[in-house]
Amino acid sequence: MNQSFENYDEESKYKKKTNSNISKSSRKTKHKHQYKGCLIKYPFKYWNEICNSVTIASYCTICGKIGENILHRPVTERLKNGLIRMYNTEEILEMNNDLEVFEIGDLSQKYVAISERQNGGDKNE
Repeated sequence: MNQSFENYDEESKYKKKTNSNISKSSRKTKHKHQYKGCLIKYPFKYWNEICNSVTIASYCTICGKIGENILHRPVTERLKNGLIRMYNTEEILEMNNDLEVFEIGDLSQKYVAISERQNGGDKNE
């Protein structure tokens, strides 16, 4: 029993290092992200029905990487009785109509296509 334990230590001691089989990110940035506020529309499944929702987020104006909410705009309101109500999709869109809107297929998506801008306050057309 002692010999097999020694062999194990000798084999593992000089184990050759190999590259990880986990893929490395191919989207390494060569720029400092410049985030700008936006609205992200995404579908989700609720009781076997597909619904659309909106969240306030930010995106890099150079590469399209999605970031967190840098604007800190409210998405809830406190009612008179002390309860908190979350705004619905239409209310969020109406209250934040100065922001660009991006549609993504899944909330886990990390990038938006910058060419898919729907509307925004900065465009003077």
